[in-house]
Amino acid sequence: MTGLPEPLQRALGSDFLAVLDFFAKTVRDHRGEIRVITHDDADGICAGGVMGKALRRMDKSFHMTSVKGLSNSLIQELDREGNELVIVLDMGSGHMDLFEKCAGTFLVVDHHTISTKPGKTVYLLNPHDFNRDGSREVSGSTMAFLLGLALDGDNWNLLSTAIAGSIGDKQDMGGFTGINQLLVELGEESGALETFRDMDLQDTPLKKSIPDSLDPFYIHYCSNSEIAVKDLESVGLDGDKKLSELSSKEREALATLLSTELMSARIRPESIRMFRKIMVRDKKSLTEARHLSKIVNACGKMGKNGMGLAIAMGDLTFMEKGIKIRAEYRKGIREEMRRLCCEGVEVQGGIQYFHTSDGLRSGAVCGLAMLYIVNQNMPLFSIFKDKEEYKISARGTGHLVKKGLDLARACRESAKMSGGQGGGHVIASGATIPENVLEDFLNNAGIMVKEQLNL
Repeated sequence: MTGLPEPLQRALGSDFLAVLDFFAKTVRDHRGEIRVITHDDADGICAGGVMGKALRRMDKSFHMTSVKGLSNSLIQELDREGNELVIVLDMGSGHMDLFEKCAGTFLVVDHHTISTKPGKTVYLLNPHDFNRDGSREVSGSTMAFLLGLALDGDNWNLLSTAIAGSIGDKQDMGGFTGINQLLVELGEESGALETFRDMDLQDTPLKKSIPDSLDPFYIHYCSNSEIAVKDLESVGLDGDKKLSELSSKEREALATLLSTELMSARIRPESIRMFRKIMVRDKKSLTEARHLSKIVNACGKMGKNGMGLAIAMGDLTFMEKGIKIRAEYRKGIREEMRRLCCEGVEVQGGIQYFHTSDGLRSGAVCGLAMLYIVNQNMPLFSIFKDKEEYKISARGTGHLVKKGLDLARACRESAKMSGGQGGGHVIASGATIPENVLEDFLNNAGIMVKEQLNL
């Protein structure tokens, strides 16, 4: 396969490459419009950005839509459209039986746990089929990037967008591994990328950026900037300075202060180690992948999916608007986090849960609260009432996964028993259930997780 470097071909193996080659040939040989469906989070939008640019470079006509999930109404709409070729990105491994009922050929490029089987007109490219961990080693966007490379080796310059998607899926936590790690290493060797570690603070005065920080979330400072100023002064730092204005010595003093604050809040060691995050920068455009990830994710969650896709495809004329959308999105998350600090969560069986009226941010709040607010010995579920349904987000930690946590199974099976549907990753999953079965769902999930963790 000429588009992929030799080290990457060796790492993927012949079986993976055979499926990848089939997908590339199917796309290359198709003469009509291609329908593309992708998820509305950072990983899905970046996957769409990678695939959109790859198709555009081939002069392929395509129609792309970013969606929250694969609902029955969307499946029916796809069937009515009568598409000849549909590419599904960053989802679909649990819906292949539904695709089989639609007209046309479906190419599913995903990294989530597989719970349905491909059919005569539905084909799957998923790392789990090749003993690769889709929750850690490769994301939806890096899977899309591999297909982009198989289509044309010149698509190598789409790597930073793909890595932005994997960062959006938290696959950088503890350092990149597997395919992601190899791609970053090859990107550095080729001169396309540069990586470094830095504290993830906004470029505003420290007296504002620290209390406003979400990941890490500093409970001690989140509602009182005066305490932050006092602690900064105690180590010789000026709260009116920005992170970018600090000397090396001042940065070290700040790092010590903030890591000590996290330790005093009894945050798990792996989360503390991540407060200096991996930054990946495209050396040509100077776009930093984590920054891109946050902006397109906010666009997707705030209903500006088209803008997010445009930015991911390289149209930076929307970047200023995207930054404003991200600020609005962050504000809502911060308010929800502060509410949880005051109100706490409830416990049932082996799970913790809370109700929220903010469906746009429920998943993000659930993930951050799991790391920085609640008991880290059991996973956290967020519950959002949407008309006649409840939408559930569930988040765990790497520590809990090592102990046996499988949220994909817990959400999928508990939802199925309650007449709904669910799935995802072992560490992060979700479900949609009818409004009258919430207690049954929570009870079943609580029992299942309790057994998984031997609580």
